[in-house]
Parts: sequence; structure tokens; C-alpha cells
Amino acid sequence: MRARHIDRETIEVSDVANDPRFSQEWKALFALHDLHAMISIPALSAENNAQGSIAIIHPMGMSFTAEQRDFLQAASSLCARICAYSRSQESNTLMLGELEHRIRNLFLTIGGVANLTLKRYPEAKQFRAVFGERLVMMHRAHSLALSTCEIDMATLLQEMLAPYQKDCDISFSGPDILLTQEAASALALVIHELGTNAAKYGSLAQSAGGLDIQWSIVAQGINEPDATFRLVWTECGGPQVEQPSRKGYGTAMIKGSLSNAFDGAATFFYEPAGLKCEISAPFTRKLGRSN
Repeated sequence: MRARHIDRETIEVSDVANDPRFSQEWKALFALHDLHAMISIPALSAENNAQGSIAIIHPMGMSFTAEQRDFLQAASSLCARICAYSRSQESNTLMLGELEHRIRNLFLTIGGVANLTLKRYPEAKQFRAVFGERLVMMHRAHSLALSTCEIDMATLLQEMLAPYQKDCDISFSGPDILLTQEAASALALVIHELGTNAAKYGSLAQSAGGLDIQWSIVAQGINEPDATFRLVWTECGGPQVEQPSRKGYGTAMIKGSLSNAFDGAATFFYEPAGLKCEISAPFTRKLGRSN
């Protein structure tokens, strides 16, 4: 019957007990409540795609008129469109919140990179050349976050952290992993968020600061094929960090992006030496593959 709903057909059953499409469990459930007949109407979206169905179950067989069927179909489709509108509104609210957050962070990051560059290159001509180069790198990093291509883990980190590598000690290493488009986009956003915060408040805000990123694929057991992807972001040499009093938008965005893209999770440790973030996820096709 599911296939019929996909084909946008209404399903009407006058005698469930003798209908071969119902399992014995369903027949027993209907009998337990003295129910014998049903009509199931697909809930159609504005694009005429079935989003689900609404079923009316009754204790006796009956036939619906064409007018009644049309009314039930209109009511069912109206429910589908209300749900779609609600999801669209939620999505728009989240999108606007993320856009506002990213624009604010972008200006703060540009200011932070400008200040750091000025400290290192106080002469105007040098500053203009280096700062211009770093703006180009930042543009490449933002483009990467919206990319639709697969990319390996090392290249992603190289591109995302390029604006900070001339002034800070940044190192990263791990096995070759080719990320899916969705995973690469999510990780690009996460690395951008962590890098932005480090440039504002952490180790990348100071020329003496450092950052180390290690990732690995860890087997769960000798006889278990499942493996876990782990990435550890460790800052050092920056100002002392303290655990925030409340969870900000950036933290929620990081956790939500990882969870939605490849069932990932992030844990934050606010250590005296600097922020540490551990990311973990099942190493499945949703995330990528060994290259």
C-alpha cells in the first residue's frame, strides 16, 4: 500500500479482516478495537508529491461519495502544505540566524587578521600586500564551505587555515581521507568557526600562539568492522581560556552541523593552555573513505 501512496492513490478497504494486503498483526489490532474498514488519503504537497497520509478508520463498511473523497483529499493535502510551510519558516529562521552570525564573524575575523598582520608588517606597502593575500585566502575558505566536490582532509585544513599560517605555528596530520561533499561542507564550517574564535579570543590572536590538529580512524575492536573518525583541535600559547557561562550560537552550529552531516559530535575542553575540541563520528560513507 505504501507504493500506492507514492503513486498518489487513495486506498479504500471495506473489510480489513479479509484483505490480503494487511498482516495478521494489523488485522488483530483492528479486531481488538472492533474496527473493520478504512480509507487512507495521501497528503500531497504543492508539487503533488505524497508527504504521508491521513487514515479514517471506522467500525463498519461504507462507501464515500466523490464529493466526500474530494473533501478528504483537500483536507489531507492542506495538512501537508501547512507542515511544509512550518518547516520552511523554521529553515528560513535558522538560515537568517546563521547568515547574521557568519557576517558578524566575517567582519570580526577580517579585523583580527588585519591587526595581526599590522603587528607583523607595520610598513604600509608590506601590510597591503600581505593583507590582500590573506583576504584572497579567506575568500577561498568561504568558497570551500559551499563547495559541491569531494576533498581530502589535509587540503580542507590547509585551505581553511591559510589566513593564519604565516603568523602562527599551525600543524596538522592524519591518514588520507577523502570527504564527501556534505561532510566537507560541514567540516569547513566547523573549522572556520573554530578558527574565527581562535583568531578573536584564542591562540591565533597572538603571534606566539600555536594550533595542532590530529585526526585518525580508530577501530572499535579486533573482530568489529566499525571504525570511528576522531579529530582533535588543540590550541596553545594564547590567552588563558575560561568555560563560557552559556552555550553560544557558534557551539550550537558546530554540534548541529556535525550531527546533521554525518552523525558527528563535538566535545569542548576549556584548559588553561588553550581550547581543545574533540570531534568524533562513525567512519561511514556519509563522512568519506580512505584515500
